[in-house]
Amino acid sequence: MPRHTRLIAARILGHASTGRTPACGPRLAIVAGPDTGRVLPVSGGDVLGRGAGAQLRLRDQATSRAHLRLEETAGELAIVDLGSKNGVELNGRRVRSRAPVRNGDQVRVGATVLEVAGLEDAIADPSPSAIAGASPAAADLEVSPKGDSAGPRLLRAAAALLLTAGAALVAAGL
Repeated sequence: MPRHTRLIAARILGHASTGRTPACGPRLAIVAGPDTGRVLPVSGGDVLGRGAGAQLRLRDQATSRAHLRLEETAGELAIVDLGSKNGVELNGRRVRSRAPVRNGDQVRVGATVLEVAGLEDAIADPSPSAIAGASPAAADLEVSPKGDSAGPRLLRAAAALLLTAGAALVAAGL
């Protein structure tokens, strides 16, 4: 394998191990707030907050130490407010207890806005591309109904595809 290919693959895979550019699976992309641009891979049981005990840590001082918990049951991902001072909003509505999330949903904690991506279940995401069996990266390319720019979504989808291609090159020994 050429040296430059190994270096590129190592850099791509290094980002994957830090959680900055996950290739697949449920993830939260921070689209507003002090940590804008970070992508957090998530799983059921993860706690999001600014405290040392949180698996998903934010720098946002308006976020509680343990702000919300992610729950995964029967292929569904949901958020639960852990009694945070500033609360949790899902698509602009206050979460009072447990609330399921879908691809494209926006979650606000403090001054941070996170966008849900990477959920594989077509039933949980009734968008036309998900119903047609499109990959999660292709589903991320859709323009949201709010009329937001597709630029950040395109960038995230391109990063996911690049990471996948790099992993395939490493696996093939190229």
